[in-house]
Parts: sequence; C-alpha cells; structure tokens
Amino acid sequence: MILRQAFPAGSYDPQGFWSSTEVTPIVLAFNTKLAPPDEAPRSYQELLQPKWKGKRNFGSDEYGWYSVMLDGMGKAKGLNFMRALARQQLHIPGGSSIMRLQLMLAGESAITVAARGRRATEYKEKGAPIANRLIEP
Repeated sequence: MILRQAFPAGSYDPQGFWSSTEVTPIVLAFNTKLAPPDEAPRSYQELLQPKWKGKRNFGSDEYGWYSVMLDGMGKAKGLNFMRALARQQLHIPGGSSIMRLQLMLAGESAITVAARGRRATEYKEKGAPIANRLIEP
C-alpha cells in the first residue's frame, strides 16, 4: 500500500484491487525544424496561440490525457481549454502515437499534443529533429 501512495491519484484503486503497472510520461513533442525550442509552447495556453493553428496533431483516443487535463485544470477551465483547442484545426490522423510522431517528423505538423515521452526520446536518440516538454498538468 505504501508503494501505491507514491503514484498519482487515479493510477490505482484506493480499495486495493488494482494499480497501474507502467507510467508513461505524456509530453508535448515538436519538430525542431518547424518549431524551434525557443519558440515552441511552454504551456498549454501557449499552444493556443494563432501561429500554431493547423500545425498540431492529436490522437483520436487520448481519453486518459483528456481526463488528466480536466482533473489538473479543474473542470470548467479544462473544458474551456478543450473547446479552444478544438477550434485550432488539429490534425487527427488516428490513435497511434508512433504514427503521429512520424507524421510530425515528416513535416505534416510542427507539434504533437499528448505524445509518449519514451517514443519522442527514441527518435531523438536516433538523430531526428525532435524535442519534447513535460507541461503541467
């Protein structure tokens, strides 16, 4: 039980019936040729800037990310953010996080919202023009 308390709420059942077995950081990944590190968003509010309109991709099944965002921002603020994000002409090519990063690296978008940190790191280690940021929440 002590081990479970080290994980964030929602990653285990408070009654002790289940717990997560893996924690995957969800990051904002960006193609450094299209979104240089000094210009890439450092917050979710910066992600809504007009210059990024039509230049982001997002997965079709990011329910976990959505839930974390509402919990972290609060329901009202989180829903307002989601509505604003929905107006930004997101590319939604499917649910595969690997495919979304590959499309971003191919130049189809500058930013991948809710990318898997380990995948972004794998591409960076292979020399791809990619960087990522952990953004609160």
